[in-house]
Amino acid sequence: MIKKVLKLGALIFVFAVFFGAAPVEADTKYSSVGISTVKDGQFVKMGRIVITGTTTLTFSGENDRAEFRLPPDCYITSAGLYGSADDDCGVVFRVVRGLDDPSAVTIHPISEDPYNPGYYNGFEIIVNSKSGADGEKPELILYFNNVYVVPGYTGDVYVTIERGDYSGFSDGKAKIAKVAEGELKVSAEKVPYIVVDKRIGPIVVSENMSRAFDYIEFSLPSGFEWEDSAVIDPGLGLVRDYDGDGVEERDYKVSIYKNKYGRSVLKVELIGEKSTHRGTLRIECDVDVDEDIASYGDVKVQISGSSDPDKDTLKVADYNEQKVSVSAGSPKHLSPGLVDQEIAEITIKENAPGALIDGGRYVDLVLPSWAQWAEEPYVEIEGTTELELGLSAGKAIITDDDRRVARFYIEKESKSKPAKVIIKKPKVSVDMTAQGDLKIIVGGRAGASGELTVGTVSVPFTAVSLSKPELTLGQQGQQAGDIEIKETAGQALLARELWLEFPDHVSLCETPSVNVTSGDLVIGEPEVVELGEKQRLVIPINVSSYSASTIKISNIKYDIDNAAPDGDVKVKIGGPAVKEMNNSGTEWAAGTANAVVAVNLEIKKNIPDTRVVVFQLGKNFYYVNNKIYKMDSSLRVDQGRTFLPLRYAGLALGADSDISWDKKSQTAKLYKNNTEIKVKLGENAVYAAGKKIETGAAAHVYNGRVMVPLRAVAQAFGAEVEWRSDTKTVIIITEGEN
Repeated sequence: MIKKVLKLGALIFVFAVFFGAAPVEADTKYSSVGISTVKDGQFVKMGRIVITGTTTLTFSGENDRAEFRLPPDCYITSAGLYGSADDDCGVVFRVVRGLDDPSAVTIHPISEDPYNPGYYNGFEIIVNSKSGADGEKPELILYFNNVYVVPGYTGDVYVTIERGDYSGFSDGKAKIAKVAEGELKVSAEKVPYIVVDKRIGPIVVSENMSRAFDYIEFSLPSGFEWEDSAVIDPGLGLVRDYDGDGVEERDYKVSIYKNKYGRSVLKVELIGEKSTHRGTLRIECDVDVDEDIASYGDVKVQISGSSDPDKDTLKVADYNEQKVSVSAGSPKHLSPGLVDQEIAEITIKENAPGALIDGGRYVDLVLPSWAQWAEEPYVEIEGTTELELGLSAGKAIITDDDRRVARFYIEKESKSKPAKVIIKKPKVSVDMTAQGDLKIIVGGRAGASGELTVGTVSVPFTAVSLSKPELTLGQQGQQAGDIEIKETAGQALLARELWLEFPDHVSLCETPSVNVTSGDLVIGEPEVVELGEKQRLVIPINVSSYSASTIKISNIKYDIDNAAPDGDVKVKIGGPAVKEMNNSGTEWAAGTANAVVAVNLEIKKNIPDTRVVVFQLGKNFYYVNNKIYKMDSSLRVDQGRTFLPLRYAGLALGADSDISWDKKSQTAKLYKNNTEIKVKLGENAVYAAGKKIETGAAAHVYNGRVMVPLRAVAQAFGAEVEWRSDTKTVIIITEGEN
C-alpha cells in the first residue's frame, strides 16, 4: 500500500508539473494544551489536542480520516461531537473554523477491549468537508473529558495519530496527561510568633492533581494544643460550589483530638465530591500554649494525609522567650588623641516581637571615660515597620555634658515581626590617655543590655632610640642617640606639628637633622623653640602619609648642666600631629631615652686611688668611680635599714672573687685584703676579723636572695658610708684603693 501511494504521489507531481500547476501540501499540526497530572485507577479529565491545518487546502472533503489511539492501559467509553455530546463523554471533537460544512464530520470509538466491553482504546475521525472556502486554515479541537486509567499505570499519556490514505491529517503524537501518585504539597503562608499571635496559619495544602485530597492531619508538639477555632478556605478545584449552580458539591469536616498519642491533632476531611481538577485549601486555627511544657524555638507540626504529603514536618510558628541580643561588627583601629574616628556598627536585635519594651523606656550606649561621641549616632530599624523610636532627626540623643551617653527611646513596640536596630557608622573621639579595647556598655530600661568591643586603641607611632650613650654632667655638645619614629599605619600623624620635648637642664646645642627615611610623609623645616627652662623640637607635618612612614632624628647633641638629674635622658613625643582631643591634659603620646647621665658625685680628689661606690633606691644599676654596672635587683629598705643582695654587695666593695655561702651554717663570708667578713642569717650582727659588730637588723632571704645590711658590711671593710635623702642615694667611699 505504501509503495502504491508513493507511485500515485509521484504521478500526480508529474501531471502537475506538465500542466504548469504546483503540488499542494495538505497536512496538519498537533499541539497539546492543558496537560494535567492525574491519578490512576479512575476516570479522569486530561488535556486537549488542537489540530491545525498548514494550508487552507488541508482537507479535500473526500473521506479524510485518521485514527487516534491511547496507550494500552487507557480507555474511553464514548466519543461525540461538540454541542451534542454529554458532559461525561470520553472524547469530544469540535470544529472551530476552516471547514465548509462543519456537520460533515464524524467521530466514533474503535479498538474495543475484548475483556472489558464498552471500553475503547481509541477513536476515528472522518472529515467529509472541504477546507479553505472561508479563506482560513482549518482548526479542530479534541477534548479528553473522561479517560479511564488502569490501576498501576504511571508516566506520560500520549495519543498516537495514524492517517488514512490521501488524508489531510498527518501522522503524529501528542501528550495529553501525566499519570502519577497523588501528592499534597504543604506550606506555611505565614509563620507567626506565638508569643504575640497565637493563631497558626494559613497552612496551604495543594493537590498535585485532581482527586488527591481526601483528608489531612496536623500534630502539634508537646505543650501546644489546637483550639476549636479552625477556619477552612478552599480554592480552585476544591471550592464548595465548583460549577456555580448554587449547590455545594463538597464540604469539610474539622476534628480536633486533644490527646492522640500524646499530641494535639487537627484533622480536615473532605465530604462530598472529590475535586475535578487540582485544588487548594488554606487552614487557620488558634493554639493554646502550656508554658511549663512547651519548648522555645521552632514550632513544627507532623503531617499525614490521604495522599502522601511532600514533607513530614512543617514549621508553622516561632515560640521564643522575648529577649534582646546586642552585637557589633569587627572592632575598628583607633588612635589616641584623634576625633571623628569610626567604630564598629552596633546591632540590637529582638528574637521575638515586643522584646524591646515601649512606654517611654530607653536604650543607652555608654562610652568609657576616655572617649566621647563625636556626633549623635544615626539609628536605623530593619525587619518591621511597627517599631517606633524616639530620635532627633534620625539620631540618638546625647544626654550628658561629657558626651559619653547616647540614648534613644522605644515609643511603640513591634507586634508581628521582631525588629533589628542598627547604630550606623558611629564615630567617637578618643583621649590621648586611651589604650586597649574601646568597650560600649549597652543598657537602659527597654530590655537591651551587654558590653561590646567596637574598637581597639593603639599608639599611632613607635619611638625608639638607636643608641643610649653615657653622658657627663657639666659638659656641652655631647652626642646622644638617634631617634626613629615609625607610624603604625598610614595617616597616623596629622598634617600638623610633631613635638619632641627634652628634660630639665638638658638642652640642644644645635638643631638636629630630621629626615623621612621611608613612606610618603612630607615634613617641613624643623625648629627649636625655647619654653622657659625647657626646649622643644617642632617638626611640621606638611602632608600626612598614605603608607606608614618613618622619621629619623639624628645628630642630637646635648648640653648637660650640673643640675641635671642622673639616669635616663627621656624625650617626650607628641603635639598637635597626634592630638585633636585632650580631656586628660597630657600632650604626649610616647617617649624614649636616648642617653643616660651618671650621678653627680663629690669625690675626694686630694686622696689618690679613692674607690667611690654609689647605689640609688629604685635603680637596678650602681656606679664604681662613675662607671655604671647593671644589677638584676635593687636596694631594699626594711626596718629603717638598707639591704642589698650579698653578691652585689661583695662586687661593689671589691670582694669580687672571695664570696662564699655555707648552707649548713646559713653563713656568708666575704674576703678583701686578708679581712674576713661573716654574716649569719637571722643574727643582728656582722663579724670583721672575728670581732662582732652590732647591726640592729639581721640578714635574711628575700625572693630567693640573701639580703645583707649594706652599711654594716661596708663599715666592716673600713669604708665610709653616706646617705643622701634628697636623691635617696647611698655613697660608699673606700680610701687608698681603686
